[in-house]
Amino acid sequence: VLENRPFRTMIIPWVLDTTLLSLLATMMPYFAVHVVCEDYDPTDERTIDDEKECDSQILLGMALCSLLLGALIAMPLWHLIARRFGDITAWQATNLLNALTNGLLIFVGSGDQWLTVGISLINGFPIGAVFLTDNILGLTIDYDELRAGVRNEASFTMFSSFVPKIVAVPAQAFPIAVIAAAGFKASKDGVSQEQSAWVVFLIRAFFVYIPTVLALVSFAVKYYTWPFRNAEEADRKIKKALQQFLLGKPFEDPL
Repeated sequence: VLENRPFRTMIIPWVLDTTLLSLLATMMPYFAVHVVCEDYDPTDERTIDDEKECDSQILLGMALCSLLLGALIAMPLWHLIARRFGDITAWQATNLLNALTNGLLIFVGSGDQWLTVGISLINGFPIGAVFLTDNILGLTIDYDELRAGVRNEASFTMFSSFVPKIVAVPAQAFPIAVIAAAGFKASKDGVSQEQSAWVVFLIRAFFVYIPTVLALVSFAVKYYTWPFRNAEEADRKIKKALQQFLLGKPFEDPL
């Protein structure tokens, strides 16, 4: 599997993209409580309709729903983009869009609950393109069949599902361990405690800055290391070479 050059170039973006999503999922509750709402006083009755104050549980639910809604809305749009510009271009563009949408969270501050919900909606757009990775993986499986002479689809599918699971665990545990070491104060009797400026900065870093950087790095890796530039042309060449191979005739390696 690892002798397949296209597949090897997919591993780092896989790791980066999985880490990015894991950080967002892990840190969203912390961001809602300690950055946006700052709801530390259980006696203060606040609602999502207040101009500067909000309930973090309501905000978290709305932000998650907005994220999923954005992904659902964007999915057919990504199909159109992939059909118009090609799977590889769309696959690479998802990271640029992810860096842009997630970077907008830099402007979110205390009390900006509706801004958080709005940005969560558009932050779901890149998630709607997850199917593109499977399309690209299919191309690498076809190329491996040409290279090795046998089709190892099961090995690639197992490996592709195994990598995200391995990455997700440390990606979820590491930021929690860091903010705990920085002095994070756990809730008491179900009431969130006010955090130091350093802890709040780390929450912002793990939810906004680091995922944005990871998205940019993932784009750079995809753009500069992925060996095929046009998925349709590569697919055509691979299938033609496979036909020649099955007939026992010489064939040209697309790479």
